[in-house]
Amino acid sequence: ERDLVQALYIAIFAIFGSLVRMLVAQFFGEECHNPGTVGWLASGSPLCVTSSGSVIEEGGIIFADLPSNMLGSFVMGFFASCATLKLAAVEGMNIPWLPPKHWFQKMTILHKGITTGLCGSLTTFSGWNSSMVVLLFGTGSNRPTHVINAIFGYIIGMEVAIGSYMAGKSLARRMYRSVNPILVNETDAIRARRAEGVWLNPKLPDFERRFLPDLDMGYNGEKDYGEVVVGYRLEYLTQWRESTKNARRIGNPNLPALIAIEKAILVDETVTVPMDAESIAHANGWNINALREWAR
Repeated sequence: ERDLVQALYIAIFAIFGSLVRMLVAQFFGEECHNPGTVGWLASGSPLCVTSSGSVIEEGGIIFADLPSNMLGSFVMGFFASCATLKLAAVEGMNIPWLPPKHWFQKMTILHKGITTGLCGSLTTFSGWNSSMVVLLFGTGSNRPTHVINAIFGYIIGMEVAIGSYMAGKSLARRMYRSVNPILVNETDAIRARRAEGVWLNPKLPDFERRFLPDLDMGYNGEKDYGEVVVGYRLEYLTQWRESTKNARRIGNPNLPALIAIEKAILVDETVTVPMDAESIAHANGWNINALREWAR
């Protein structure tokens, strides 16, 4: 049932994206060589800055669908996930530029409709490629080829799409830093620890994800992991962290066992861990019982 609803959302947004693409293309180019095609716009109103490269024109490297490609690429970048942007996030957070508990975070079906349906139909790289092929090879004896124009058309088409996508991602990052200050501190701390060669597991619960790699997220020198924990309880997790500090380094041969243990106890919430991982824990003196006490 969920897959059916998802497909419906994608189809609706795809139809809307196609309509927007056609209107944008007409506004920026079609009306210039086919007056009256827009209907609700006077022929002198559109901004004639693009050319479709059709057979009746000399062609141009700035084609009619370029603005819609830019818009679709920008929206795709703006809706990039926290993982794509390499930003810290709490569980269930899909949109980086909104607070974690915002109602829109849970609308994953709507997110997919926007990114796959709307952006997928709003952008038309096949249309862009067709325009460039017309320029490159011509359309018969009455139209010469424009090789140089086609080459620059390919370059411009790629560059503006990538640039628009990066601009969308940049805006998302800026809004993220404004809306989620605690997660910004975590992101900066993660980068610092990774530069030191420390492994960080993004799949762990929020508190453990920050505490175990000893992220420096605090204000005025005081570390803040976003949760108040009774001292004697925190001692269990501290014992586990100290006993596994060396294994928490990128490239350590025992790191996969550490990841398996923490996944089983902290994520899957079971006291049973893989036997080979537990053997490695005992052999290296990891205080796995302290981790189990913490998770109780």
